Amino acid sequence: MNNESLVTIFTGVLALCTVILTVLARMQWKLLRQQFFVGNRPRVRVRRIRALTELLEPDGTLSDTPFMIEIVIVNQGASDAVVYHDNTCISLDRADRPLFNTVRPISSDSMCGRLESGQEKRFQFGLDPQKYALSILSNYPAIMSLYLIAEFGYRDELERPYKTGICRRFTMTERTLGILRERERFLVVENPDYEYED
Repeated sequence: MNNESLVTIFTGVLALCTVILTVLARMQWKLLRQQFFVGNRPRVRVRRIRALTELLEPDGTLSDTPFMIEIVIVNQGASDAVVYHDNTCISLDRADRPLFNTVRPISSDSMCGRLESGQEKRFQFGLDPQKYALSILSNYPAIMSLYLIAEFGYRDELERPYKTGICRRFTMTERTLGILRERERFLVVENPDYEYED
């Protein structure tokens, strides 16, 4: 065996080892990337829901203008999220024991898109008092309530899906001695079918 044959064999073994090391390095990189996103996943949460306008006029009658509501979601996780689905609905139901038999959609997929870590996204919508029969709230405030139900589907960088669901009950403002007193407007409804986080 001459020197040229040895150099050829050595070069072939060196090339094979380089290919093997490249494959192992890519596998290691993929594993490290997966470990990072498992520990640093996105977490999309509802930061705030608030009424932007009043449902009732100062004299107690139902307002003719749309009842404006704002929803603010935020990614509280350490990595970016892609919101691929959202569905927001309302229901006029019993205040003490809601059944959610008549849920009416408000918007669908209006908050979709990339949500970076720490970033907020806002969505505003108006409810026409006549179209949504909101007069029932002013006529029977002790019996009926307005419920806001929403679900947000999002993915992490590894395309793993997560969901966040909320259910909030709108409370009317109190009027004490003619002075409008604000209190919490959208209260959490403790129902695991509607209020959940992955």
